[in-house]
Amino acid sequence: MVVLALEMELRESGERREERRKKEREREEFFYDQVPNELRSMGLALYLSIIGVGSFLSGFLISLIEHFTGKDGHETWFCDNINKAHLDYFYWILAGLSVMGFTLFIYFAKSYIYNHKGVDVEQTYK
Repeated sequence: MVVLALEMELRESGERREERRKKEREREEFFYDQVPNELRSMGLALYLSIIGVGSFLSGFLISLIEHFTGKDGHETWFCDNINKAHLDYFYWILAGLSVMGFTLFIYFAKSYIYNHKGVDVEQTYK
């Protein structure tokens, strides 16, 4: 019985992993289709490098908050004592950054012109 449950869970996690890979491929294909032919390899490289840039920015944000909140001998927002830590402030900053990013996304998404396959966009708007 336990073996059957473990086997079903492994199969389900494999299906989820395959679904996640499929979605990632679809995103890459969408991006690949929307970039001009001359810039496809550069566009794909920039798309994939965003993950690394996000990781560096995340570490930089945490270091910056640690530095400024720990001045003058005060406890930082990330101190070891959970009763003195202020993780709620950190999550409010993340929520604010997410709202700002979402607002920018909406702004740029509204001005986006979809590049249809097989249609020369430059001739369409002449």
